[in-house]
Amino acid sequence: MEHLDFRFSFLHQLLIREVSKVKPSFETFPDLAKNVTSLLQRMASKVCRGFLRPLKGRLMGTQAAAAARKDTRETGMLLPYYDPMITKLPNGLLVASLENFAPISRIAVVVNAGSRFETGDNLGVTHMLRVFAGMGTKDSTAFGLTRTMQQSGANYTCSANREFMTYQVDCIRDELDGLIPLINNVINKPAFKPWEVSDLQKQLALDRALFQSQYPVCVSELLHEAAFRTTLGISVCAPQHMIGHYTPEMLEEYVQNFYTVDRMAIVGVGVDHDHLVGLCSSFKPNPSSGISTQKAKYAGGEIRVNNGNGLVTAALATEGPCINGRTKRLPSKDLLPACILQMAMGTGPFIKYSNNTEVSRLGKAAASVTSSPFGISCISGAYSDGGIFGFSATTNKDDIGKVLKAAFQEFAQITKIGIKPEEINRAKNQLKAAVLMQAEHTDMILEDMGQQLLMAGGLADVDAFIDQIDMITAEDVNLVAKKIINGKPSMAAIGDLSKTPYLDELYKAVCEEGGGHCWGDKTFDLFPTPTPVLIVLTPFSCLLCSFFSLPFPISGLLSPSISSPHTPLFLFLFPFFIPSSFSLLLCLPHCSLSLLFLPLSLLLLFFPSFPHLTMPFTFSHYTQGELEKFLA
Repeated sequence: MEHLDFRFSFLHQLLIREVSKVKPSFETFPDLAKNVTSLLQRMASKVCRGFLRPLKGRLMGTQAAAAARKDTRETGMLLPYYDPMITKLPNGLLVASLENFAPISRIAVVVNAGSRFETGDNLGVTHMLRVFAGMGTKDSTAFGLTRTMQQSGANYTCSANREFMTYQVDCIRDELDGLIPLINNVINKPAFKPWEVSDLQKQLALDRALFQSQYPVCVSELLHEAAFRTTLGISVCAPQHMIGHYTPEMLEEYVQNFYTVDRMAIVGVGVDHDHLVGLCSSFKPNPSSGISTQKAKYAGGEIRVNNGNGLVTAALATEGPCINGRTKRLPSKDLLPACILQMAMGTGPFIKYSNNTEVSRLGKAAASVTSSPFGISCISGAYSDGGIFGFSATTNKDDIGKVLKAAFQEFAQITKIGIKPEEINRAKNQLKAAVLMQAEHTDMILEDMGQQLLMAGGLADVDAFIDQIDMITAEDVNLVAKKIINGKPSMAAIGDLSKTPYLDELYKAVCEEGGGHCWGDKTFDLFPTPTPVLIVLTPFSCLLCSFFSLPFPISGLLSPSISSPHTPLFLFLFPFFIPSSFSLLLCLPHCSLSLLFLPLSLLLLFFPSFPHLTMPFTFSHYTQGELEKFLA
C-alpha cells in the first residue's frame, strides 16, 4: 500500500509539471487532456488504472464538452425547438408527442381504466391487470416478450392509479420500431390463459403484504375510502378476499369494457411525431362500449385501523376541487388557489434532513406541542370529478393527539385571519418551481400528457400555467381556503390508536378553544350582527308573506306547499325578496330584533292566512345542506 501511495504521489508531481508547461487557455485545454491522459496510461500500472479511470473520464468528458461548445460557436447551429403535437387517427385514437432530441425514446399508452371503475364483483381487477402486463398475448408468449425487451435494452413498466392504467416503454431510438407492436399486443390482444391467471395471483398476496407495510400509503387509501366510499374510494390494491378468485373471463370483460378507443391515448417523448403516428396506425383498440360510469361523490367519514404499532399515521381532509367541472361545493377554477394553499401550509421539508419547522405552518404548529420526532404535510388530491384537501401526520402514539389538534387549529385559524400576502408569494414561487422541475422529468411529462389528453382533449402550456399562478391573489386563496376548510371532514388512522382522538372528539376540542368555529364546521350565520338593512328588510318580508299567504321560510323547510291565488305573482317576485325572507329567517333569533318584532311575530303566528307556520323562531344557525335544500 505504501508503494501504491508513492506511485500516486509521483504521478501527481508529473501531472503538475505537465500542466505547468501549457498555457492555461480554453483553446489548448483539449490538447492538455490528451497529453495528460496519454501520460497516465503509460505510467500507471494495472492496479493504478482502476483508480485513475474516473479522472480519465472527467478529462475526456471535459474535452468532449469543450469540442461541442467550439463547434456550436463556429457553426452557430442549435437544435430546433418543437411544441407538442397531437394527431387523431382515423379510428379515433389520440397520439401526442414531444421531440426533445434525446437518445432515449419514451412511449406510453394511457388508458382511462383505473380502479375507480371497479365494482363489487371485480374489486382489484386493475391490480391483476397490472401484474399481468408482462404475460403472453395472442401473438407472443411471456418468454418472447421478455426476451425481446432484453435484446432491445428496453425498460417496460405498467402502473395504475385510481383513474388510469399506463403502459410505458423506454428504449434507444433505433429499437422503437420493434417494440411498439409488442405493446399493441399486450393492450389490444391479451391472452388470459387460466394457468397464468392462477399462478400470478400469488404475486397479488406479496404486493398486498408490501402495501400493508407502508403506513402512509395505507392511510391515503383509507382516507379515500372514508371520503368517497365507492368510485375514488376504491383502493388500487386488491382486497384479501378477492385473491385467488380472479378468472380469465373477469379480466377479459373489464378489458372489453374499458380498454376502448375513446378511453385510450398514446404519448411519446424523444420521438419524431410522424414516425410515432405511423407506428401507432397498427393499433386497433376495442370500439367504444358505451358503458356508463358513476360520478364521484364526496361523503365523508372515519376509518381507524388499530394494529398496536407505536408509530401512528393519521390523515384528515375535506372535499377539495376537481380538475374538470365542479364538485358539490367547489368549481375547478379553485384548483390553483388550493395548490397555493397547500404550499403555504407546508408539503414537507425542502431541505434534506431538515426539521420542517422554519417555514411550514403545519410544521411550526406541530413543533410547538411536541419535542418528539414527527412528520407532517399538507396533502391534496385532484381527480377528474372529485378531490380531497387536508393534512397527514406521523408521530408516536403519545403525541399524535396533540399534533392533530395543533394542525386542526392551524387550519381553523385561516378562517379567522387568513394567510398573509408574503406567505402567498412564497407559496406561489414554490408551486412554480415544483411545476417547472416536474417539466424537466420526461417520465412526469409523459404521464401528464396522457392524462391531459384523456381528461381535457389537449395539452396545457407550461408558460401559460405559470402566468395563471401569477394572477392568483391573496384574496383568491383565502376565499378558497374558507370554502375548503368549512367542508365536511374525513379521517383515517393506523397504529396504536389508544390516544388518538376520534373525529368528533377532535372537532369538539378545537371548537371549544376556537369560540365555536373551526375546521369542518358546516353551520354558519350569514348576518352575525343586526344591521340597518335587516331592520328594514324584516318588516318588508313580513308584509310580503302576509299579502301572498306564504308560509315563512322556516316553515317551508318542513312544508313546501303554497296555496294562494297570488302564487304566480309570488313566483315571479320571489327572486326579488329572497333577501327579505332570509332577513326574517336569520334576524329574529338575535335578542335585539326578537324583542323588536315579537308582537308582530305573535300576531302573524295566529293570523288565519298562515296555516303552515307552526315552528317558533328559535334557530340562529342553519347548515349548508338545509340552505341548499331551501334554495332548491
